[in-house]
Amino acid sequence: MKLDDGGLLEGVIDLAFVEDGAWIIVDFKTDAGSPGRREQYERQLQWYGYALAKLTGMPARAWLLGV
Repeated sequence: MKLDDGGLLEGVIDLAFVEDGAWIIVDFKTDAGSPGRREQYERQLQWYGYALAKLTGMPARAWLLGV
């Protein structure tokens, strides 16, 4: 997705589906409990939600699932 500042947002969403009129995004991580990683992954999920909402016009909620 092209950002307003000309940058490009690129990523691969592990799982996304529509439920009750909103996108549900799930990202699976094996090291989500590692120091500093959770914050990084939460930011990544925020971007995923932003992108799907902007591209589709539907709200989005994102969840991090440590496996």
